[in-house]
Amino acid sequence: MRGAADDRRRAARIAAAIRRFDLLCLQEVFDEDARAALVRALRPTHPHQVEKVHDGDWLNEDSGLVIASRWPLSPPTFEEWNASRGWDRWADKGVVRVRVRVGRRRLTVFNLHMQSDTRRVGEAAYVRRAQVRQLTHFVGRPRGPSLIVGDFNVPGDTPEYFEMLRALPGAARDLFREANPHEAGLTWDGTGNPFIPRRDKDRLRIDYVLALTATPRVRWCRVERIGCLSDHFGVAAELVL
Repeated sequence: MRGAADDRRRAARIAAAIRRFDLLCLQEVFDEDARAALVRALRPTHPHQVEKVHDGDWLNEDSGLVIASRWPLSPPTFEEWNASRGWDRWADKGVVRVRVRVGRRRLTVFNLHMQSDTRRVGEAAYVRRAQVRQLTHFVGRPRGPSLIVGDFNVPGDTPEYFEMLRALPGAARDLFREANPHEAGLTWDGTGNPFIPRRDKDRLRIDYVLALTATPRVRWCRVERIGCLSDHFGVAAELVL
């Protein structure tokens, strides 16, 4: 959401499509009016919210990261990436950490948005490697059930993807691949998502739900198209703590 004329209407439609899930971690919610419409539509069912996490530079951007939950959240901790290139320098991309209280259990969740490629797939891999190193330091040693979710922009099942999994702390598990070992799981599909410009024909899996610990256990994990309301398809999972 970057200020298009229909962003506020689309925000309400997105909220209606995703409110059935208990914990929502969103990226690219940049536009102020659209964000306000989105969190307002979600508030009756998801009263615990991180609406924005950074608003301090001269462009007044805020990373675009939003979290909405049925369960109580701890105050967020945000870290902006030190390494970036191109337009990403002005988006204040980074990672936000919250702890979710589910009854007597706790789940640590990191919601992130990493450097994107612009002209060709893999061109900004060196920037993302630096961001993964920073992420590893930010996460530290996982204590209790922990997830990292979001728009990684790392193409799945590539050398960069496997390098990322090895570099992350704990024993990083790709929950979609764990639940669906033979499915493509495309979250960016230039041939099947009318929201993507026609000139872009890339078909990639670049959005993930990663567990850093043996728990949570995944019951199912799938790609959600939610009516092609975004350029990315979402990733949804049912987890057992």
